[in-house]
Parts: sequence; C-alpha cells; structure tokens
Amino acid sequence: MQHELKSIYTKMNESWERLRRVIEWSGLSINGFAKRIGLTYAESLYRIKRGQNGISKDLATKITETYPTINRVWLLMGEETMLSETKTIPFYKTTIDLLPEKDGVISQQPNAYITTPFEQDVSFAVFCGSSAMEPRIETSDVLILKRIEPEQIIVGEIYLFVNKFNYSMLRRVKKSREKNKYLLIADKKSKFDPIELDVSSIKSVYAVCGSYNKIL
Repeated sequence: MQHELKSIYTKMNESWERLRRVIEWSGLSINGFAKRIGLTYAESLYRIKRGQNGISKDLATKITETYPTINRVWLLMGEETMLSETKTIPFYKTTIDLLPEKDGVISQQPNAYITTPFEQDVSFAVFCGSSAMEPRIETSDVLILKRIEPEQIIVGEIYLFVNKFNYSMLRRVKKSREKNKYLLIADKKSKFDPIELDVSSIKSVYAVCGSYNKIL
C-alpha cells in the first residue's frame, strides 16, 4: 500500500515538474499562464503543484491548443520531448525603437534568422538595450517578441512598449488607479521610476515571450 501511494505521489511530482517547465517556457506567471490558456482561475494548476492532481486530458488540450509546439504525449506521459517543433524567426541587430516598423510591417531586412522553441506566432527578435528589468533580463539579451494589441495585456507580465514619440519601455505592467492608463514598473527600481502610460500614447506593444539563451 505504501509503495502504491509513493508511486502515485511520484507521478504527481513529475506532472508538476512538466507543467512548471511549460509555464517557465511561456514566460508567464502561474496566474498569467492560466489566463492565457483560458482558465478562469489558476486553482487547478496550484492543485497540481501541491501534488493533489495530475495533468488532465482537458488541461493538456487547453495547453497544446494555445501552444502548439508543446508535445501532448510528453505533457501527459513524460515520454518523447517537450517541444514537437521549433520556429525560425527574423532577428534584427538593433533595438526596437530604431526598427522601422509601421502597423506591424517592418521595412528593414533581417540581419539573420534564429531558431527558437517559442509559440508559433512570435514575431521577431531584437536586442534588449535596456537595464530596466535586470537581473531577469540583461541589457545585452536578445528579446523574443510577439506583437499584440493593448487589450491583450495581462497585468503582472513583462511587455515592451513603444510610444508615439518612438520611445521604448521594457516594463512589468501593474494596475493603474487612473482610467485608460497602465502603471509600468521596472525590476531595477533604484534606477527607474514607475511610469503612468496613457493607452492613447501607445504606438505598439510586444509581449516578451523570452530572451535568447534564457527562458523568462
């Protein structure tokens, strides 16, 4: 009996370890990941973390439909590899504020293409060029970006904003007390003050899916 209980507990731990890897790979917090895959609450994920549940087929479906590169067999059984495929994206050897982009179209030719194991619809990669999120994201890192609309922003996650004056801001988003504004917070608080960003001043916004050679 004890052997059976130990075996079940081990499987639960393995389920959380696989789920933890996927969440880290996504670049989101547990709560942010839950919202991204369509869960109203993150409690089912925390139950897996506590060893109370394994990964259900329904949960696996939600994850693999949102992130098609995640291998469903690996997620459920631990067999094969985590990623079923990778994606090649354009890399521009510049920072986002110097990139000639308009309405999602970049007029500059990429300097190279890099293969990255992130979700299929990531847009491109550029140099970070900001120390605002150090040590989590270093100034010299290459950012893997996905262009999104402002209404897709999830509070608590990291985004790269470009305003109408072409000034870029790499920050974590918090709730603002003011209507139609985002509160942008740097991890390096000693050097960067909070910014109240008006939604109407946003030229473009990118989800930071990860950084080259480092999963967020």
